[in-house]
Amino acid sequence: MGDTNYFSGTIKILENPIQRLIKKKTLITIVQVEVFQTRQNKCILLIFWGNLANEIKASYQKNDYLLIEGYTAIKKTNLKLNKIIVTVLKASPFFLASRKKLN
Repeated sequence: MGDTNYFSGTIKILENPIQRLIKKKTLITIVQVEVFQTRQNKCILLIFWGNLANEIKASYQKNDYLLIEGYTAIKKTNLKLNKIIVTVLKASPFFLASRKKLN
């Protein structure tokens, strides 16, 4: 996988969370997010496991902001591009997009 580090920060959800089964018994939720930085915003992939995976899928949607904590991993692809993945341990709402439709 690569080097691992601990990450804590604010993220914006770019797409609705997607759930998948691993080995037909372990449920995970995957979501593409944007991390805000001073110089340049970065898109990363978040992975949630267990009960947190169900909570994320049920409670959050595109354009919501979360405070997260978790471990990062850098996965190298065939095109010499680095993909950053965060396995999230804690997530708290920061700003939730309005659930009401405007007329």
